[in-house]
Amino acid sequence: MKMTLWPYQTYGDSAQLPVFFLHGFLGAGEDWLRVAQELEGQYFCVLPDLPGHGKNTDLPIAAPLSFDVLNQGLLALVDHLRLPQVRLVGYSMGGRAALYFAVHYPERVSSLILESVSPGITNSDERQARAAEDDRRAEAIRAEGVEAFVEHWYTLPLFQSLKTHPRREEMIARRKGNHPGWVAKAIRDLSPGRQTPVWDQLPRLEMPVLFVAGSLDEKYTRLGEQIIVRVPLARLAIIPDTGHNVHLEKPEIFIPLLREFWLFGICRG
Repeated sequence: MKMTLWPYQTYGDSAQLPVFFLHGFLGAGEDWLRVAQELEGQYFCVLPDLPGHGKNTDLPIAAPLSFDVLNQGLLALVDHLRLPQVRLVGYSMGGRAALYFAVHYPERVSSLILESVSPGITNSDERQARAAEDDRRAEAIRAEGVEAFVEHWYTLPLFQSLKTHPRREEMIARRKGNHPGWVAKAIRDLSPGRQTPVWDQLPRLEMPVLFVAGSLDEKYTRLGEQIIVRVPLARLAIIPDTGHNVHLEKPEIFIPLLREFWLFGICRG
């Protein structure tokens, strides 16, 4: 994929400590708006749109897309802003991108916050099954359209805790505005079944790492427990009565948690 600068928004003074926020599948940089607006008095918040999301759809849709491509795009943006190091915060797919970047460019990451993130699937049969499942999802998007896909996506058990959330319908409406071809490409090419697992590289992460998960999201709670024992400077935060999307469901807990982590590292909690 030809490297062009990702579209991004910024909040706060560029002289402040830089924080990059990477959104999840179907999302955009604006998903982090409330978080960034509350932090902009202390931090320089950068909210990029990942390829195929938000305003980042001008690239050729037939070009390769992978987590190595995401690494190149993120590095280009960090360099464009002339930042020697950044703090990374990533949610779900964006968290996988943040973790992948951190293990490949650890010297550019001063701290890492992972919200509901997997380091990858190590079992080859499970990898093939997940890739095949995401291929079927991509075909369904092309055949039935993105609106039908989004409606179905948010009925998955992973998002049941959002069922009564006051911003659920607003969020779903924004998701339906995504380009169907790009949604199909992203779910296929960035499938966990195609991403190289990074479990073996976790012990080499030397920056402070915070893993955040909701207590109702049992899969990612377990993953968090497995991750933090492999990372030298790691902390786990499980947010009660919360599902997969912690920063949307409980911003009043998530935002102070970020502030505390950046202030105290792993020394508290």
